Amino acid sequence: MEPVAMVTSAVTIHFLCSDNDCDDTMTSSDQLMTVFTGIIFPIFCGVNIVGNSINVGVFTRMGAGPCRLLLRALAVAEATHGACFLAQKLLLAYCGATCVPCLVIGAEKVGDLAFYTANYIVVGVSVFRCIAIVAPLRMRVLCTLERARHVIVASAICAAVKEIPYWVRIVYPYDPTLRVLEPINQTLGRLLPCAAVAATTGVAVVSYRRLRGQLGVALRQRRRHRADDHVVRMLLVLLAIFVVTNVYCAALILLRIYDVQAVAPLLFTEPIAIGVNSCVNFFLYVAMMPDYRAALRASAPLLLAYVPVGHAWSENLRAAN
Repeated sequence: MEPVAMVTSAVTIHFLCSDNDCDDTMTSSDQLMTVFTGIIFPIFCGVNIVGNSINVGVFTRMGAGPCRLLLRALAVAEATHGACFLAQKLLLAYCGATCVPCLVIGAEKVGDLAFYTANYIVVGVSVFRCIAIVAPLRMRVLCTLERARHVIVASAICAAVKEIPYWVRIVYPYDPTLRVLEPINQTLGRLLPCAAVAATTGVAVVSYRRLRGQLGVALRQRRRHRADDHVVRMLLVLLAIFVVTNVYCAALILLRIYDVQAVAPLLFTEPIAIGVNSCVNFFLYVAMMPDYRAALRASAPLLLAYVPVGHAWSENLRAAN
């Protein structure tokens, strides 16, 4: 099922058990799923919304640039996904059976659209970075702002087209077990993007290591190349997290669809993987991108405008800025 729908229907886990021997295990798994989908994952959503909102502001302040535009669009898509999931959880929690179904379904589908749009944008980021490393002389021709905008629009269109069978299924139910539709969905939405990201990242890393070996020690110590090191390492970690979490979630979903009972105790970890993938970007940018930290410090007065005056730490930060 879709990532938002998976984590909001914990009771459906029971279909994996066909006898009474696994009742204890399923009860424990249900409890863990309830804790993580009802408490922990909404916290992930809050961190996601706040962190990605800051990312949008910081990348806007950093100025125009193809990769920055893609990273800004990625932050918007991931924040939208987190906001839609949180809205759906709040609707189900406070309205329950009296909630208007179209509101819940609408929040779910918009969240799914944003989730898969973000996945396709990550592919664009990986391709642009690969071109910048492998063919730096052609980067200004191939990696332009116009093409970055085309990548964003194409990502949204591909995600929407991929979701059409699920929207049709709401009105005309078919494939009740999802054994036909879901493998196609996971392949197009997760596995193919992961394969593309892994391939382009591998080519970029090999080319970058070869280039560093040819530059010599003196050139490698220049500030520009040290900054490039930070960016390459950050993107490598970011893309590795993307591949690992998406492949893991796709494997869990497909094994669940095909009634593999061994994965039942692990189903509660799927929202953890989704949450880590969606909210870790801000912390990676802060830890591994000096330019991002500089822009964040420059943006601090705008953020502090919403902090009450009088706190010692806020006064010290205002003085520093």
